Amino acid sequence: MNNKKKLYLLLCLLIVVSAAKVAEHLSFFYFNPDSAQSNLSQLKSDMDSVLTQNRQAFSFQPFSRLEDFDKQLRAERPSLLYVPYWYLERYGKEIGLRPLLQSIRLDKSTYQKQLITNIRSNKKIKELENGSLAMTTMGPESRSMLNTLIFSEHKMDVDKLSIVEVPKDADAVFAVALGQVDSALVSETNLQRLKQRNPRLTASVRIIADSKPITLPVLCYLEGAFSEEELEALRKQLQDSTTQKGKSIYKILNIDTWRPQI
Repeated sequence: MNNKKKLYLLLCLLIVVSAAKVAEHLSFFYFNPDSAQSNLSQLKSDMDSVLTQNRQAFSFQPFSRLEDFDKQLRAERPSLLYVPYWYLERYGKEIGLRPLLQSIRLDKSTYQKQLITNIRSNKKIKELENGSLAMTTMGPESRSMLNTLIFSEHKMDVDKLSIVEVPKDADAVFAVALGQVDSALVSETNLQRLKQRNPRLTASVRIIADSKPITLPVLCYLEGAFSEEELEALRKQLQDSTTQKGKSIYKILNIDTWRPQI
């Protein structure tokens, strides 16, 4: 093989390797079990459209299951991730996650969950101790978090609860309404949205307690994915709510704005 052919093959190889690195570098993963968005195909389509219109080369991938998200994250090492705060707290150091922007809704960086039961049930919160509870995942420390967020002040033994994990809050509300579980813990925002869309469904449940505030999801990046200059530019661009891009992303993620994460 002559030198020209060798040089040509080398250039082709470099192009392929560079393209692969760019594709990996620009992956954007999404995992938010408390989202009001249940149609992940639509979510991906909406976000892809916004990113393309604004010449952002990120490949957006939403996940519904924690196991799938965690496995793919470790295999592909995406650049950007939108995750629950508990995920950042639990896995941030291990994976190399760093917070970039904090979600803000109604001028707050927190939201609350509500404990609900069937409208026909007259049980008080303490009497639910040996029953079943439907909820979206909060990771491997779900029981500990439940205790901190809501049950410790009622002196309940969380270990006696039978926890049924569901993909979305709507599934938990349906399970309570149909009598499949004794109680559920769901986002206040999602319950209000369901009330607007399906008032007959939400009329069949009652709220018996509110959780302590929970930090809203965080936009993160992986260590080494961006230079400091790139991070600052990305942070500024995403915070600019006057652009169509900013407004669209806010709407898709059901937030009002971002707050810098230092």
